Amino acid sequence: MAARRGFPGWSAYCAAKHALEGFTASLREELRERGVRVINVYPSATDTALWSGIAGEWPRDRMLPPAQVADAVAFAIERPDLVTVDAIELGHISGPL
Repeated sequence: MAARRGFPGWSAYCAAKHALEGFTASLREELRERGVRVINVYPSATDTALWSGIAGEWPRDRMLPPAQVADAVAFAIERPDLVTVDAIELGHISGPL
């Protein structure tokens, strides 16, 4: 979600994510006529190895499992040719971390 909001102490990370949003929007338009789909994926906190390297205690039991993020991406990719999915936003039922 760092592409959608800022986090204290993470300015470089958030800036890079914001830049990717603009990059993919342009890329989507450049490739649309070729039938190439470009999808931005915005998962909430996902239980990956990244959290093992960050100081602090993180509620990993409340994070999305990576397989559920992958399922959402697969669903979007499998849509018929006339259906476009430009972005996927995934939250967690228990709310933000």
